Amino acid sequence: MSDDAAAPAPVAVSQCRFVAVHDEQGRRVVGIEDIVVDHARGIAYLSAYDRRQPLDTTPKMPDRFLGAILAVPIARMDQARIAARTILPSGKSAAAPRPHGLELLIEPDGRRWLFTIDRQYAMPRILTLALTDDGFSAQAHKPPRAAPALCHPNNIAAIDHDRLFVSNDRGACSWLGLAAENMLGLKRSFLAYLHAGAFSVAAGELFFANGLAIDRLGPDRLDLAV
Repeated sequence: MSDDAAAPAPVAVSQCRFVAVHDEQGRRVVGIEDIVVDHARGIAYLSAYDRRQPLDTTPKMPDRFLGAILAVPIARMDQARIAARTILPSGKSAAAPRPHGLELLIEPDGRRWLFTIDRQYAMPRILTLALTDDGFSAQAHKPPRAAPALCHPNNIAAIDHDRLFVSNDRGACSWLGLAAENMLGLKRSFLAYLHAGAFSVAAGELFFANGLAIDRLGPDRLDLAV
């Protein structure tokens, strides 16, 4: 997802190239999961975490990138190596953020909200961050939200900062249920709707619900693609 600004001109495949991203400590950022773009401010937000690290152990390598949400000035993406600013810091323990899907919401008054799925071990949650005026730092807006049925949240789309859609890519929560779902190709994934602390299933019997995108067509209508 990105903001609602007009898309830039198409870019030829021949112009695409590799860019190495590092955090403030010079650590190579690996495992980029999602990108959202604030065209007006010229900032790209990245969610990333190192999937090679076991979920429930603490690595003894403080110089290794674990996970974070980062901000990158788009104007610098013409460089082979760019330094990103950390929005949600990379920790040094099993509680380090494991951000998945991202959503950027820009309100009419210019306030910006960044939402992410944090797939921490055994307790995935939804984080709501209020971006500062420069867009390069954020503060937690409210306590993390979690719903027991959302065992495998993947991506997020926001109507506003209180109404959210979340894709849950697997319906089962147990390892045995996951194995059956994967091996038999069962359609148990679903799209969840969260509002004011309440949870409901907006669409069920899906197969690996993943990316989400909202097209806001006016005050009374929006289209949601899953």
